[in-house]
Amino acid sequence: MKLAKRKLPADIEGQPVSLLPEDPEDMWHAYNLISTGDIIHGHTSRKVVRKNDATDQTSAERVHLDLAIRVRGTSFDPITSILRVTGAVISENEHAPLGSQHSIEVEPHRAFTIIKPEPEGWDSVATETLREALSDDKDGALAAVVMQEGIANICLVTQFRTVLKTRVESVIPKKRDTSSDQEAGMRRFFEKVLASLQRAVDFSQSRPLLLASPGFVANDFKNFIAGKGRDNSDKVLANVAKLATVVHANTGHIHSLNEVLKSPEVLAKMKDVRFAKEALLMDSFFDMLKLDDGRAWYGSKAVEKAVDEGAVGPGGGALLINNSLFRSQNLAVRKKYVAIVDKVKADGGEARILSSDHESGQRLSMLGDIAAILNYPMHDLDEDSEEEEEEQAVIPRHHEDDPAIMGSRLRIDSTVKLNSGYHMPILGFGVYQTPRENATEICTLALNAGYRHMDSATAYRNQGPSAASIPASGLPREDIFFTTKVPVKKKPLGYDTVCALVDDALKETGLTYIDLILIHWPYGGPEARKGAWKALVEAVEAGKVRSIGVSNYGVHHLAELEGHIKELEAERGGPGRGGAISVGQWELHPWLTRPDIVQWCRERNVAVQAYCPLVRGERWGDAKVVAMSRKYGKTEAQILLRWSIQRGYVPLVKSVTPSRIVENTGLFDFELADAEVEDIKTDEYKPIAWDPAMEPLEK
Repeated sequence: MKLAKRKLPADIEGQPVSLLPEDPEDMWHAYNLISTGDIIHGHTSRKVVRKNDATDQTSAERVHLDLAIRVRGTSFDPITSILRVTGAVISENEHAPLGSQHSIEVEPHRAFTIIKPEPEGWDSVATETLREALSDDKDGALAAVVMQEGIANICLVTQFRTVLKTRVESVIPKKRDTSSDQEAGMRRFFEKVLASLQRAVDFSQSRPLLLASPGFVANDFKNFIAGKGRDNSDKVLANVAKLATVVHANTGHIHSLNEVLKSPEVLAKMKDVRFAKEALLMDSFFDMLKLDDGRAWYGSKAVEKAVDEGAVGPGGGALLINNSLFRSQNLAVRKKYVAIVDKVKADGGEARILSSDHESGQRLSMLGDIAAILNYPMHDLDEDSEEEEEEQAVIPRHHEDDPAIMGSRLRIDSTVKLNSGYHMPILGFGVYQTPRENATEICTLALNAGYRHMDSATAYRNQGPSAASIPASGLPREDIFFTTKVPVKKKPLGYDTVCALVDDALKETGLTYIDLILIHWPYGGPEARKGAWKALVEAVEAGKVRSIGVSNYGVHHLAELEGHIKELEAERGGPGRGGAISVGQWELHPWLTRPDIVQWCRERNVAVQAYCPLVRGERWGDAKVVAMSRKYGKTEAQILLRWSIQRGYVPLVKSVTPSRIVENTGLFDFELADAEVEDIKTDEYKPIAWDPAMEPLEK
C-alpha cells in the first residue's frame, strides 16, 4: 500500500488519507481500515438511462464518475480480493443524487481517499492498521503446499492472512496397478503441482517453502523440485528446494495447514514472523487455561473487568483480540474495544490484534474473539456474568416472538431448547450435494468459521466424511450438533430399515451418539411411518440418538404422527413412551412460508428448520431484498438468512466456497425491523425443491 498524495502526518485526526493499493494484501488492509460512518472518495461507474424527447425512446449507458459516500457497509471476498463499499452519496453529482445508495469498488492500482470524521476519527487501532498497511516490510510471507497423492493445496501465508492460491488434483493409479504406472502418475502430478506453484508464487527472491503431507509425498516432491533444478541448471528451483521444509500433515486438505503451522520445525524457522508469534501466544493462553490458576480469561465481560482492574499490564499481561471486532457496524462496540486496547497499552501490557484470517485468530474466535493473560490471578471475573451469558446463549423456541432478544443478543452459538431437553444452534451448515471426497475439508472450514450445527442425511452419502470434520477441527464432540436423516430411496421407510440405518449412521460417522435424526420424507404409507417413528423412539431410549423429528411432512402427516405417538404410548407403557417431536424441517423462505405447518409446530413447541433459505439463488435481485442489502451493507444472502432467523426458523445454509461459508455467518451484527421482516414475506407458494408435504397419507 502506498500513500497516493502526501506523507502520513504525525497527527492525522480529521485529515483525508489517499491510498493506492497494489496487491491482494493491500486490499485486505483496506477492508480492515474502512468502517461504517467513514467517508470514502473514489472512482466508480453507474448505469444511466437517457430519454430522447424527440423519439420518446430510451437508451442506457455506463458512465464513470468520482463519488464520495458515507459508508454503511463493506463486502470483501478474500479469494478474489474484491472489496465493495456501499453507502449514501454525500457529494453532488448529476448521475448520483445526494442521499442515494451507491457502491464503490476498491481495486488494486486505483487510488481512493478515506476520511474518518470526528469525534472518533483515527483512533489508535485504525492508526496502527494504517501504519501496518503502509509498511514496506512484507518479509515472512510463507509459501505452503499441503498435499497427498493426487491433491495439492498451494497457499501463501502472509503476516496477516492465509490465502489459498490454487488447488491441484490429479488421478494417480492405485498401487495394485503396475508400479511404473503409479510412478508415472506421481511424476505427472508433481509436474502439475510445480507448474502451479511457480505460477502462483514469486520465487525470484528467496522465500521459505513449507511442504506438508502424510507419508513421504512432501519429501518426494522436494526431491522432485531439487532434481528439476539440477537437470535444468535452474538456480531458482535449486534454491526453492534448499529452503523447503518438510513436515507431517494428517491429510492433504487445506484444514491441515492449521496444525502444520504450529509444528516445531515451522516455528523454529519462523519464530520472528508475526503469525508464528501469535500461534505461540495462543498456545501459552491455552496452557494457562488448562492450569485454571486464574490468569487466563476469555469473553468480553471477563476480559473487560480484568483490564479495568489493571490486571493486563507489565509482568506478562497480554490482550488477545481479533481484528473482526473492529469491523463491527456498531460504533459503540468498536469504541469499547479500542478503549480496551488503549487501556492495556497505557498499563504497560501487550495488546496483540490477531487476524481472523489466520489459524490463531480462528482459535480465538471460538473464545468470543477476545482473551487475556493476566499478570496476576483473578478468580471471580465471571461470577456476575455467568447467568447473563447463559440467558444470551439459550433463547426461546420461537425467538421472533420476543423482540427484546433480537439484535446483538443473538450469536452464532445461540441455541433453541428442544422438546427433548437438548439444545440446537440457530444456524446450521448443510451438506446436500457436497462431494463426499470434499466433505471433511468443507465441514472443517465451516466449524473453523464458527458453525456448530451440521445437517446431513443418509441419502446424501456423505454423513461419514462430514462427521469426520469434528475430530479434524479439534473441537469437543459435545460442542457440535450433528443431524442425519433416514431412509434412502433403495431402502423404503419402515421399522427394520430405520433400525438398521441408525446403526449404520453411527458406524459411518464414528460418533457415539447422533444429536438429531429426522424421517426424511413421509413416503411409504401409515404403517411404514409408524414403524419408522417407533425405531427412532427406541434409538433415543438406547442412547444412540438424542432428539428426533420429521422432514417434509404435511399437516395431515403431522396429525397422523400425533396419533401414532398416542398409540405407541398405549402399546409401550404410558406417557412419554411414544417419543417427542423435537424438530421439523421444510423448505422455507419468503416465497414459501407454509403458515399452516409453522403454526402447527409453534403450538407444540416443535423447532422449525429451514432448508433452501437462499432459494438456490433464484431470487437474487428481488427489489425488496436488494434495498435492504444496500441499507444494511449486507449481501442478499445475509438478508435472507437474517430474515429466516427473525421469523423463528433455524436456517440450514450450504456452500462449498470458503469465502461464502464465512460470509454466511455475518448475521449477528444487525437486525431487520419488524416491518421489514413482514414486508419481505409473500403469499406465494413457490417451492424450488421437491414438496412431499403435499402427498396424500396413503402414498
